[in-house]
Amino acid sequence: MSREPTFRSPASRAILLIIIEAVILTVVIIAVFLLLPDRSGDARAVRPVITEVREAEAEPAPPAEVAEVPAPAVPEPPEPVVPETRDYPARPMVAEHVVRAGDTLWDLSSEIWGSRHLWPDLYRFNRGDIPDPDDLTIGFRLQVPESLLSDDGTLSSGAVSHLLDSYVIAYRAYRTAEAAFAERASRTGRRDLEIRSRLKRSRAQWLLYSAHRFDDTFVISRAGDIDPDDIAVVESYLTRFGRPEFSLD
Repeated sequence: MSREPTFRSPASRAILLIIIEAVILTVVIIAVFLLLPDRSGDARAVRPVITEVREAEAEPAPPAEVAEVPAPAVPEPPEPVVPETRDYPARPMVAEHVVRAGDTLWDLSSEIWGSRHLWPDLYRFNRGDIPDPDDLTIGFRLQVPESLLSDDGTLSSGAVSHLLDSYVIAYRAYRTAEAAFAERASRTGRRDLEIRSRLKRSRAQWLLYSAHRFDDTFVISRAGDIDPDDIAVVESYLTRFGRPEFSLD
């Protein structure tokens, strides 16, 4: 009966021991690897959470609400002052004049009524069709009311009050024309329009001065209807030139 070979030499025993240890180590490593929990799944589960947190941190905070401040109200321009009509009977239209080249209310008042200084009353009667007292359209049919003058060529106190109302109305028309020319001059830069604007203001002030021939307290008694700057100018005229002489020429 034969015997299995044995490794008696020290070298053979060392080699056998190394092989056994290698096998045992391999088995242990495999066992450990199989027994460890699956970390890759956890990592995959956690990764989206971390991403979401980072995205939340990166998102800027919404801007704080700012209380809306209302725009300042723009005051509406004051409407032109129209003085109240004093008690005076309505007058019928007694004539009609077709405007010719070169006609002015000043000259027509003298021609029709015999007095240049009544022209504001002629303007008042036609003001709905004549925005600017100096601008008469050729061919326009001017309505002529009954004269304010009495049969003896004088003015009653009621007629004077009515006429002075007409002066204020004509004054306001000049100021409106002045503003229109000033706006156009500002928009276009035209020097001629600026000059015409100043001319309208000058005529408005001179008209107020002229009204003092009928009432030496005119700008004071009608101060509510007149620009304070214009009152100051008229008062300087009165100081410099004196009160205009009463005349119905």
